[in-house]
Amino acid sequence: METVTSLIHKSAFEQYGVFNETIGYAEDYELWLRFCLIHKCRLHLIPKILAKCRVHETQLTQLKIGESLDKARNIKKIILEKLEAKEQEKYKIALKEIKKKKPTSVRIRHTVRDSMIKILPKSITDKVLKIYFKKLKK
Repeated sequence: METVTSLIHKSAFEQYGVFNETIGYAEDYELWLRFCLIHKCRLHLIPKILAKCRVHETQLTQLKIGESLDKARNIKKIILEKLEAKEQEKYKIALKEIKKKKPTSVRIRHTVRDSMIKILPKSITDKVLKIYFKKLKK
């Protein structure tokens, strides 16, 4: 699921801060994690398509797939480190439960993707992942 549109009251930004622009192209992910995990904000998802998003090959997340995933992992780690140990454990358990509920095909795809990122040199990871994801879409 991708988030395309969001409505946030300006008081949330005044109280909890704005996008951390030093992060780069994953600043929205950091904002959502910070708001939800650190400041206990709640998201209300509307299960209805309200906007369309065009995914194309020149997007940074498409050009730098491996780097995007690394960046997301680092952001998650930084946010988790700001939580108390009990909250960290609670979050980690919840993540494991979510992973278990994913369809087998998705878990296999993620395992293959993560293995490629670990094994392949960074210089070719994005190229190989791009080909891999194109094949999956067919």
